[in-house]
Amino acid sequence: MVNYKIVLPRKEFHVIASVRKRILAFLIDFMIFFFFIMTPFLSIYYVTSGVPVDKITIDALMNNLTLFRIARIGDFATYAIFFFYLVSSEALTGSTVGKKLIGLSVINNSGRKPSLFQLIVRNLSKSLIVTMLPFDAMLMFFDSRHRRLLDYVSSTMVVENRKRIKRFPVVNEL
Repeated sequence: MVNYKIVLPRKEFHVIASVRKRILAFLIDFMIFFFFIMTPFLSIYYVTSGVPVDKITIDALMNNLTLFRIARIGDFATYAIFFFYLVSSEALTGSTVGKKLIGLSVINNSGRKPSLFQLIVRNLSKSLIVTMLPFDAMLMFFDSRHRRLLDYVSSTMVVENRKRIKRFPVVNEL
């Protein structure tokens, strides 16, 4: 009599990250970016542009087209750097520093590492299209998987690292 053993691939079920943890991870990332990249970058940018710091006010920006353009270029450059930080860290490690500290990571709907295109799409509203972020994030409160609008578009989700539930299929011997 011949015994056969059927082994099926194991399935991993991920615990979906809560809204609170996702927001906290984003705030950590933003604070790191603000203190270590944005503040020094903008300081260097404004000093090298030749604009006196005491003249950089809202009224001065609105009345002086050159100052306004300098401010816009600086803002766009910082958003582009933040976008690069988000995409590159998630592409290389699966999470940003904030997500690592909270214990979260980004996966695609298949449970695998997202593609570069998926990461670019999911991070657009957090960096380059900042005005869209509140509308993008609003969906998290109504979705059972706590996904943002661009998480749907990019077919990604944020999950907890530490609470993986592994389920092994039944092995039958005949």
